[in-house]
Amino acid sequence: MTRLRMLQAQSPLVPSSGRAAQRAIVRQLRLSRLVLEQSELYVRALVAARKRQRRAAVHAVRVATRRLLAMRELLRFVDPDAGNGRLELYLGEPFRPCGQLRDLQVIQRRIRMLLPRFPEGKKFLRALGRQERKAKARAARALDEAHPRRIARLLASLASRLDELTTDRVGRDRAMRRVALRVRTANRAAKEARIRAKTGDPDLIHVARLALKSHRYMAELAKSLGVYFVSTEVESLSRLQATMGEITDRTMLLHALDSYRGKHPRAGSRLAHLRAFIERERGRLISRYLATDGRTSPAPRVAAIRTARPEVARARSRPPKTRRAAPLRPK
Repeated sequence: MTRLRMLQAQSPLVPSSGRAAQRAIVRQLRLSRLVLEQSELYVRALVAARKRQRRAAVHAVRVATRRLLAMRELLRFVDPDAGNGRLELYLGEPFRPCGQLRDLQVIQRRIRMLLPRFPEGKKFLRALGRQERKAKARAARALDEAHPRRIARLLASLASRLDELTTDRVGRDRAMRRVALRVRTANRAAKEARIRAKTGDPDLIHVARLALKSHRYMAELAKSLGVYFVSTEVESLSRLQATMGEITDRTMLLHALDSYRGKHPRAGSRLAHLRAFIERERGRLISRYLATDGRTSPAPRVAAIRTARPEVARARSRPPKTRRAAPLRPK
């Protein structure tokens, strides 16, 4: 019997055949590999952002942080110690300043695009530039004071505990089922948030976007462990999330513009047309979101985990044999 067949016989979670099945076996038996891979990606993004706080580098730190937090939530059902507060504390120290810096960079980019049409926004753009320099200094200081070694040690300890919990078949199967349960919970939370966002409130749309993003990260991580999902319209959901992000960007821009107009009352009247234009843009994006979300299927559902051996599952998938009805005999 081949190694693939032996592992399939030992674990009911292993797919039936193919290279994907072999990759899933290796990852499933080594759940700790996921932890170490995400730890390496985070440290790499942190080092790159320390050199220069460009928009792409700052965004990479935020994405790597969100993936680590999603992984922590995913594995908290497997190992309760995965949800300890120290990891979140260390991750949050550079995350918040980087978020403020990226928000300012996104706002400035949009204002630069609108300058040919609204040249009165030049002073507002210069004010944003001054805020960006201060935010860049805060982000650089937070990145320098980050604790990548402590984070790596915490994650290495988590990986060791996961190895101990998944040494046998029972532990591996229990871990995979708990991972699937956590993804289902995130799926329900994202679905409920999207239902609340159908009112068109930009703040609720932002909350729904974060919930959908958290679910997507968990689903991608769980899929890399061999937990398979029902095929869904992933591209439609990605476009929907992009529209939600544009709504959030316009909302941040409006808040920054209102703050600037409050500090500079004379400039308020000159910037009224710019604000009205951005408001109309956000309104169109909200209408597009509501129309698209009505046509998009719900967030991806987690497929039921295989609970039978491949040969048994194939036998169960066959259509049952139907008996022909006996001909009626005349009395």
